[in-house]
Amino acid sequence: MTAPQPERRQDPDRLVDARARILAAAWRRFAEQGVHATSLRAVAGDARVDVALISHYFGSKSGLFSATMELPELATSVVTDALTMAPEARGETLTRDFLQLWEDPETGGAMRVVGQAALTEPDARTAVHGVMAGDLHSAEFRSLTQEQVTGLASAMSFLLGVAVARYLVQTPVLSSLDVDELVQPVAPAVQLQLDDMAGSPPRPPVSGESSPAAHGGR
Repeated sequence: MTAPQPERRQDPDRLVDARARILAAAWRRFAEQGVHATSLRAVAGDARVDVALISHYFGSKSGLFSATMELPELATSVVTDALTMAPEARGETLTRDFLQLWEDPETGGAMRVVGQAALTEPDARTAVHGVMAGDLHSAEFRSLTQEQVTGLASAMSFLLGVAVARYLVQTPVLSSLDVDELVQPVAPAVQLQLDDMAGSPPRPPVSGESSPAAHGGR
């Protein structure tokens, strides 16, 4: 009679590593192919794990996708961190930190997945809202006036458009620049949107443009 074999215990560190590889592979596949065209077998092959391990950790493809939407705290703190800066420095800080989310290997994959899926997947839209609004319960956010909230939303929408053009559509003019080169023209536009909604003095009209007062105000 064969003696019973002792139960094999899996190394917790190897399991954590496997889970991280699965998420990294899923980020790449979802970003390149979309959610619906991605199979669990393809993700498992990329991650070098048995497909059953994906079911063990995430239950289903829907569960795996939801896990890729869980952005690190760093991603949702970008706006809040910028609001702690002096008002005149917020535009550059917000621009640089937001673009860095897409550049950083730890957050870039998730940002690409979220950006690709935001048009069709509710979970992705929720994740985008979290990045763009920051911590709605923070003291910094609650101190904003409604006009400042509108300005912040406008600035973040502009930055999202820049990120989509650079990282997803890969528009050559934008994707060929390094981050510092891109921040230089983008940050002043972001700062202007923040200032315009914060009650700053109106900018002087450019040549050929009438001032609002000439038309009886807005």
